[in-house]
Amino acid sequence: MTRFVRLRSVVTEHPIGVVMIVGLCLAAMGGAAEWMAREAVADRIRKDPGLVGADATVRQRDGWALAALTGERLEQVDVVADNATLGPYTGVSIQLEVFGLRLGSSPDFERVHGMAIVDEDSMAEAFRKVAPGIGVTSVAMNRQEGTVTVETAGIGAPRQMVLEPEVDHSGGLALVPVDDGKAAGEGLSGDSEAEPPGVKAAAEALGLKVRAAAVMGDGLHIVMDSGPGELKS
Repeated sequence: MTRFVRLRSVVTEHPIGVVMIVGLCLAAMGGAAEWMAREAVADRIRKDPGLVGADATVRQRDGWALAALTGERLEQVDVVADNATLGPYTGVSIQLEVFGLRLGSSPDFERVHGMAIVDEDSMAEAFRKVAPGIGVTSVAMNRQEGTVTVETAGIGAPRQMVLEPEVDHSGGLALVPVDDGKAAGEGLSGDSEAEPPGVKAAAEALGLKVRAAAVMGDGLHIVMDSGPGELKS
């Protein structure tokens, strides 16, 4: 009996089984293609300049990644990273919700909502970077008062500064002393052009603006939003 005859015999005797096998094979091929497309979507997002090096986890809420690669929009994609860079801060925990993401030759999105947490170590390192002259030794978050206490050891610098977050109308964030309102870092580093360790452009590539900030037990919580924009990857 030839192979063709045997195959025809199997198809004739077990048509339902053959259909099921073919269906499973096609489903597996489709599933593999969708998985590869989701990885391509995630890789494209990770390469955005605002997230490079952040080792971000990208989760697609719904929709088909294959369709997104050809120009259709994904309703929501979540991006989570524990070591992102936000303005002068490094090692930041960040969660982003990207809505209406469309890839292809000109990738864009409809809006982004996000929250970041800057812990004490990250804030202390930012102070050392932008104002090395004040000799920051430690930073403590005061949740009940909603303030940040900065201990210093620099010559001529105050031994302690108590700061609070302040969001300006342009979507930037600064830390200001609770007493006179002068921006933290002004006149402390010897460089009149030095910026305080705030967030002027939270994640420039995504066009995020700071909407609110509050001191919590685990760090400074920053809420951000943006309107329509483009991925730069």
